[in-house]
Amino acid sequence: MYLDPECTLAEQIEDLDGFQEQNGKVKKHTVILRTKLSVRVHACIEKLYNCSGRELRRALFSLKQIFQDDKDLVHEFVNAEGLTCLIKVGTEADQNNQSYILRG
Repeated sequence: MYLDPECTLAEQIEDLDGFQEQNGKVKKHTVILRTKLSVRVHACIEKLYNCSGRELRRALFSLKQIFQDDKDLVHEFVNAEGLTCLIKVGTEADQNNQSYILRG
């Protein structure tokens, strides 16, 4: 999900619905501020290198959504050694996480 920094939160309330509790459970979210492309890519790569388990699974799923929403980010991710990062994370991850990597 992307929020427009030029608009108020009230104007984007529909986009924030996903941040609500679901079935009484509080959902964890990763927030990436829209900044320069290279900064966003670096933040994604750092996140992948520095998390594991369930948090890594969430990060990989989020990465897939980010790639679908921002095609420019995919190219920059590849140029910034993002594929190397995914390979390294994949060799250290369990089979479940490897599936998330392939989906990304």
